[in-house]
Amino acid sequence: MDVDAIRSLGRLLTNTPGGNEPAVADHAVGLMLAVGKRVAQAHARLQADDWRVLVGTELYRKTVGLIGLGRIGRQ
Repeated sequence: MDVDAIRSLGRLLTNTPGGNEPAVADHAVGLMLAVGKRVAQAHARLQADDWRVLVGTELYRKTVGLIGLGRIGRQ
């Protein structure tokens, strides 16, 4: 973080370990599922009134992993 830039903007910088680690970990898993199921592409199609089905990827028999096992990765 650019502490000097943050201070020059009159902002406060804090570090809050444990504050939202479970929520961030859950969100990461949700994003993995969303990518596999092509949620964003399907949503964009529906908004364009295109109802064709997009086929996503099943997690069955796939390996899903995390890089790094910090506080959030361990959650």
